[in-house]
Amino acid sequence: MNYTYPIGLALANNVLNIDLADYISEIKEVIIKYNDIQKKTVNHKKLILINITKKEIILKLYSEKELQVPSKALRSFSQIIIDDFPELADKILYHKHLFRSFPIYNEKDIENSKSNINLNIKNITEKEVLKAMIELCLNDRTREENKTLYQIKEILYNKGLC
Repeated sequence: MNYTYPIGLALANNVLNIDLADYISEIKEVIIKYNDIQKKTVNHKKLILINITKKEIILKLYSEKELQVPSKALRSFSQIIIDDFPELADKILYHKHLFRSFPIYNEKDIENSKSNINLNIKNITEKEVLKAMIELCLNDRTREENKTLYQIKEILYNKGLC
């Protein structure tokens, strides 16, 4: 992907008593579905979750073509939440909006937030890892995903598992 856009999403209603981090598995499912849908579009895009806090989601959006307003590419992200997770959408919907986007200008801020998400890596189950590996192996892959798969193969080979 040629273009990278760090994007923050904050709850449209910031006074809600809801913790988005409690919905990390749902957010991950939305990202997977978003990425699957985007594989079929003319301008392929991909989302990566960087961090999730009580009121914000930090994402990186990759696009094959330059986007004038990157946050508009996340409309289908919100639509997936509305369609697939109506109970979550009902909790956070505010004047027909789920989120408001905000730009992230400093790459260092993203790197700092990665340390927060690393804490969540420990919570990933083996079942989730296996499912992701199967999807990675069986679906069409981007160049970045091919590199990831190669690194995984290298780790398995070096451990004597393949």
